[in-house]
Amino acid sequence: MEIIREDMAYFMLSVDLAIIAVLAMRLVRHWRGR
Repeated sequence: MEIIREDMAYFMLSVDLAIIAVLAMRLVRHWRGR
């Protein structure tokens, strides 16, 4: 079960990084739009 928990931790971390990347891209596009 420990392995599954570790996999979930890495998965959640990757998801968080992906969300941050998307938000960053939106902010950059918004600033460039100005």
